[in-house]
Amino acid sequence: MNKISLIIQREYLSRVKKKSFIIMTILGPILMASMFIVPVVIGLVANTKREIQVLDETGWFQGKFKNDNGITFKAFTGPLVAGKDSVNKGKFYALVYIPKSDINLPSKAIIYAEKQPDINIKNSISSTMEKEIERTKLAAQGISEEMIKASKANVTVTTMTIKDGGKEEKSSTEL
Repeated sequence: MNKISLIIQREYLSRVKKKSFIIMTILGPILMASMFIVPVVIGLVANTKREIQVLDETGWFQGKFKNDNGITFKAFTGPLVAGKDSVNKGKFYALVYIPKSDINLPSKAIIYAEKQPDINIKNSISSTMEKEIERTKLAAQGISEEMIKASKANVTVTTMTIKDGGKEEKSSTEL
């Protein structure tokens, strides 16, 4: 048994005393953290002022896109080709094209940009369109926004644990 502990000790020390082990012990966690931190930092630095043209053939979304987080939306009334050219020449960051659809409510938009637009821009555009379409559908059914706000309810659920002897306590997630 003594020989096994000596062998384990010798192997352990031979590995730990190597420079590569010491360096990787320090660099490993730093490299792992940088894999998560660097993309976030790049995304934050890349959030500069961006002007986006909106070509809305339906007319449903005129003035509905709100400027926020360095994103400025401007209405565009020219042809689609001219809008694409202005994006290609760098005059605008992107062009949001909302084509006229056969159905009553538009349900798609196309973003033209030189580079892949970040997720914030795409989410801002889709959420604006979804809210406006939802508002229009509800208005067609005769449901006002006040009725929707009044119908929302908050429910509180508390978890209790029953201990020996019937004693009740709030669970640890509620504390």
